[in-house]
Amino acid sequence: MRNKVLCLCFISFLLLGNAFCETIILKSGKQVEGSIKERTSDSVKVDMEGVSITYYLTDIVSINGQKVAIENVTITEETKPQEPLNPEHFELTVEPQTPDTATTDEPVSGDTVKTTPPFRPGASSGAASSAVPAGITAGVIGGIILFALFFLLVVYVYSSICLQFIAKKTNSTPAFLAWIPFGHFFLRFKIAKMSYLWIFVPIGIIFISFVTGFSVGLLNALTGGSKTAVTANPLFMIVNFFLSAAYAAFAGYVWYKIALARNKKGWIGALMAISVLGNIPFVSIVVLIGCAVIMGYLAFSE
Repeated sequence: MRNKVLCLCFISFLLLGNAFCETIILKSGKQVEGSIKERTSDSVKVDMEGVSITYYLTDIVSINGQKVAIENVTITEETKPQEPLNPEHFELTVEPQTPDTATTDEPVSGDTVKTTPPFRPGASSGAASSAVPAGITAGVIGGIILFALFFLLVVYVYSSICLQFIAKKTNSTPAFLAWIPFGHFFLRFKIAKMSYLWIFVPIGIIFISFVTGFSVGLLNALTGGSKTAVTANPLFMIVNFFLSAAYAAFAGYVWYKIALARNKKGWIGALMAISVLGNIPFVSIVVLIGCAVIMGYLAFSE
C-alpha cells in the first residue's frame, strides 16, 4: 500500500512539472518545451532542464499555440541583417556646418563627395592583373631566346674546335679559318682537296631559298591569302625539300672526302648528311648528337 502511494506521488510530481512547461514552435519546425524565465520585446529566454537558451521572436511561430505578432517586434541592430556595401556607389554626404565652425577648405553644405572604394586585400585593378601575365610571357620568351643563343654558341665553338683539330692532323692551313663564318667552308674544301668553286653550292642554295621565301611572303601580302597564295605555299615547301636534299648531298660528299683525308672510312663522314634533318622537331636533338659524335671521332681519334 505504501509503495502505491509513493508511485502516485511521483507521477503527480511529474505531471505537475509538465503543467508549467511552455511549448514553443520555431519556424524551422522544431518544437521546444521549457519554462520561460524572461521575455522581452524581441526575445524569450527559455529554461530547459537548467540550461537557459534565448530565442528571438522573429524565429518563433507560436508559444503555447498562440502565434507571435511579428509586426510588433522591434528588430535591434544585433539582429538586423547587414546589407553589403557597394564600393562603386559608396558616397559620403557632408552634413551642413554652421558659419562659426566651417572653414574655407571644407565642402559646402549639401555637397556630395565621391570617396575611393574601400581597399580589399588580394584585389587588383584590371591593368595590373593583365600586366602580370604579359610580364610572365615576356620573361619566358626572353629566357627561351637566351637559351637558344647559348646553345648555338656551344654548337659553334664545338664544331670550330673539331674542324681546327682535323685541319692540324691533315696539315691544312690556315687552321684559324675554322672560327670564321663562311671561312670554315674554304677550310673544309682544302682538307677534302676540293676546288674552292664548291663554295657556290651553299651560296646558291641559300640564295634560292631566300628568293623563294621572299616571293611567297610578298604574294601573300599582295593577294591577302587568296587562292593564288594558297597554291604558292605548297610550291614553296616542294622547293625547300629539294634544296634541303641538295644541301644534304653536298654536306655528305664534303665530309666523305674529309673522312678519307683522315684515313677513315668514307661512309662515316657521309653520315654528316643527316644534319639536314636538324629542323625536324624531336629529331633535331638526335641529329645534333650524331653529328657531334662524327665530328669528334674525325677530330680526336688517332
